[in-house]
Amino acid sequence: MKNKENEKLQHVIEELKESGLFSGPIKDIVTEIAPLRKYLKPASLEVFEKIEKIAVVTNYNIPDKLSAAMAVSERLCTHISEIFIPENYKDRIFRSHNHRSAFTYLSYDEIYKKSDLVVVIGGDGVMLEAARRATASGIPILGINMGRVGYMTELEMNELDLLDNIFTEKFYLDERAMLKVDIRSSQGQSRFAAYALNEAVIAKGATARIIDFQLSDNGRLVSEYRADGIVVATP
Repeated sequence: MKNKENEKLQHVIEELKESGLFSGPIKDIVTEIAPLRKYLKPASLEVFEKIEKIAVVTNYNIPDKLSAAMAVSERLCTHISEIFIPENYKDRIFRSHNHRSAFTYLSYDEIYKKSDLVVVIGGDGVMLEAARRATASGIPILGINMGRVGYMTELEMNELDLLDNIFTEKFYLDERAMLKVDIRSSQGQSRFAAYALNEAVIAKGATARIIDFQLSDNGRLVSEYRADGIVVATP
């Protein structure tokens, strides 16, 4: 297992010993950790008692990621009979002769409502997008790295055999804290709402401009800033 995974696991073990769980709605699967099960609350494993519908999300227009998705799907098909694919890539998959009988093509909204698990293939960018979509329904996501860094993903493409551990409970759920961003008018009406996994940036726009901020906590003024933006990050 990679060094970053070993360091992370040691930290997680200590956290689990102390508290038994993490706080936050987003679930990230880490595989090949059977000894950790004694530190998990039973409810954490109940999510995976019946994994029947898994989505495979990536950019299928990129040949390498298309091939990777097919390899992941082949592995998953040894355990389940239905895999969800984003419907906007249906033509691409048929034209490349990669359609499988197990594939069901759905919109992203349907995928993040109906899936038992979402497997995300790519880098940190696609993981962040998947986290934003999955948090509303609390669907776990598993990242497979095909980016440059892949800090947020858990597996590499040469570790696809570890996907089998999903079906034998040799994993734990890593629950991440998230931010909810709600933009309201002066009358208190919500204009935009979204979730963020790492941070939210409040700024004038794409071009940096100095603006005045008031930072409040539950209606109490904390401080005032004159800056080109504020970054609010998870712990």
